[in-house]
Amino acid sequence: MEQGNCAKLKQAYQDRLYNEISGGKSSTEKEYSRDIVTILKEEFNKNVDFSDASSIGKHIVKQYRLKYNKDPEKYMKFVNGNNRPVFCYTKEEEKDLIHWISNYLS
Repeated sequence: MEQGNCAKLKQAYQDRLYNEISGGKSSTEKEYSRDIVTILKEEFNKNVDFSDASSIGKHIVKQYRLKYNKDPEKYMKFVNGNNRPVFCYTKEEEKDLIHWISNYLS
């Protein structure tokens, strides 16, 4: 199993166990944004190839670093025939992603 998926499964198990014991939500639980390709399809009605998605992703991470002075989190994802580390963003950051994509496309 992929390392990123193992970590996600472990976290999900810990969150569920915490919820069952305490009846509450785990403080480490994060809600993640849609990926860039999905945002492009759903918000901008655009289909992009691997090269275009990579270019847009590089633009987004550059803007993210400017705004937050740090790198976004990474996880392993099967992309274009290989497992690759890709950046992921929280749901709260998704509005920034949409804004940065819009600027990139204009």
